[in-house]
Amino acid sequence: MSELHLTELQALAQQYLDLDADYLVLTIVGATKYPEIIINPRANIQEKIGYISHSYNEDLTLKAAPHIKIAKYEFVTAAQLRDYF
Repeated sequence: MSELHLTELQALAQQYLDLDADYLVLTIVGATKYPEIIINPRANIQEKIGYISHSYNEDLTLKAAPHIKIAKYEFVTAAQLRDYF
């Protein structure tokens, strides 16, 4: 997988909101022993992107705790989310 970047996430968020994304799924590593999966509904995607933009560095490490990182993000439809797990 290629290196993830904040600016790419911001650009993709707008593209997927203009299309058909129902959820933003984030995989966070470094906070606990196992990865944390966060599911944000469409109504919360813009607010979540705003939070990430403020709280995370360009390389998607958390500013306050750089050992915590967004390792993966995906924009999915409701049907794709059902198949996600």
